[in-house]
Amino acid sequence: MKYVVNKLSVVLLDQDKKRGYSTVAYDHKTDKLMSIRPKEYSILKYISDSDGLSSENIESMVLKLHIDAKEAEIIVSDLFNKGILETGD
Repeated sequence: MKYVVNKLSVVLLDQDKKRGYSTVAYDHKTDKLMSIRPKEYSILKYISDSDGLSSENIESMVLKLHIDAKEAEIIVSDLFNKGILETGD
């Protein structure tokens, strides 16, 4: 399975740097906006820039972003469950 950023949920902009790499995203599950924290932002940005995230390249992402593998899996799962990430081809 490959995860991609749902372009209808979140827009990542260069100006986000001024806000400490935080933004908002649309949570399809609750039909509300939610805050995206810097760790979530870095994962979304990595996935967006990499044209998706497959199970094979999660380790590369973890190494590049210097985050805990288990925490990354939880964040990716949470973002997917909220519809912010979706499956791609």
